[in-house]
Amino acid sequence: LFRSAVENATKLATVDRVVAMLGSATSAPSLAIAPLAKEFEVVSFTPSGTNLMVTRDGDLVNPFVFRAAFIDPFQGKVLANFASGSLEAKKAVIMGSNSSDYAKDLAAIFSAQFASNGGEVLDTFYYADPDKDFSAQLTSIQTLGEFDVLFIADYAERAGLIIGQARSAGLMIPIIGPDGFESPDLVGLAGGAANVSNVFFSTHFTTFSEDPMIVDFVTRHKAFTGNDPSALSALAYDTIKMLFKAIETAGTDPVKIRDALAATTEFKGVTGTISFDAFNDPVKSAVIVELQNGE
Repeated sequence: LFRSAVENATKLATVDRVVAMLGSATSAPSLAIAPLAKEFEVVSFTPSGTNLMVTRDGDLVNPFVFRAAFIDPFQGKVLANFASGSLEAKKAVIMGSNSSDYAKDLAAIFSAQFASNGGEVLDTFYYADPDKDFSAQLTSIQTLGEFDVLFIADYAERAGLIIGQARSAGLMIPIIGPDGFESPDLVGLAGGAANVSNVFFSTHFTTFSEDPMIVDFVTRHKAFTGNDPSALSALAYDTIKMLFKAIETAGTDPVKIRDALAATTEFKGVTGTISFDAFNDPVKSAVIVELQNGE
């Protein structure tokens, strides 16, 4: 995947001579092509890569990399504040993949913020990506005594299985997670809608908004595809609109496009009102979605 991303980005920049690159969709390939964006001075604009380092060049900004999604440290803090505030949680347990920077970074950020809020993380349990049976971790968790919330720092592929197995083991406490939870497969992986209550996750967008612009976007997306847009679709939509606006403003000079993007303030998108900070990360809000009976 990374090799293909690098090969494709090199071809786009040096052979096709594009004025900007849209993508990649996730953090790892975005990180792989970021040095190329800087070397060839062509914008790489990821809709949904959330790893902190995507837009960084060491401790400095990579001037040619932008993103439309909020960063993992932000959603880790949002989830910790939601657990402490809205759920009034005092004690938490964390689960996550031991081979995922996404999971490890979110776990660390959540732990720090939850502790800062006055809460206590009883323990953090890691597992391997291929795992499908989490009974050992869940058994260990049950020996910790009472706690208020389980934070699963992972994507739906494993989070769904953990949710189902946790409910089967009698853990009926609230379960929270990051934007990786957002998937049409989550309920099925969890063993059905009955297991998916008191489940919450942070995300970038909701189809339930009554904002006329979002209603229009959802209506047109559904008419075109037959489905409601996901957060990834909404982020890509905003990315494209911001990129096209920059090209309309700056013309086709890649450096001027970069400058126009960096100057973006108060862009009204379907995923929020967006301005870019000094690291080309969007300053915007997050959404918390609550699932009850799988809905």
